[in-house]
Amino acid sequence: MVMSAARADLARRLVEYALPIEPVIAELSAYPWDCDSPLFVITPAHVASVLERYLAGELTAEQIERWGNLVEMRDDLDLAEHAYEAIREVIHELANPLLTEPLSKESAFRMRHALATSTI
Repeated sequence: MVMSAARADLARRLVEYALPIEPVIAELSAYPWDCDSPLFVITPAHVASVLERYLAGELTAEQIERWGNLVEMRDDLDLAEHAYEAIREVIHELANPLLTEPLSKESAFRMRHALATSTI
């Protein structure tokens, strides 16, 4: 249980992009990718917060892309049921700017709005 609590805290810190992020990533890498059940739920507010930090100049597009890749498809993370599709689509877009579009202020505003209305 202690291991799950520690892993859950690391998952939360990853989702919230707690700075400095490198120790969080390093500690999470000690755990297997697979997990029997999610330990933390990503809400629209979590993703919107990361977008807000980008818009404020606190995080770069590259940092946001890396974050998207780190949280996308993790077994220890789940997406809030009420906004599952919107969260999934935004994280996919953030993680794959070459497949979708590069992150910009305009796309960040659009994604933030999609999360607020739970439609994409």
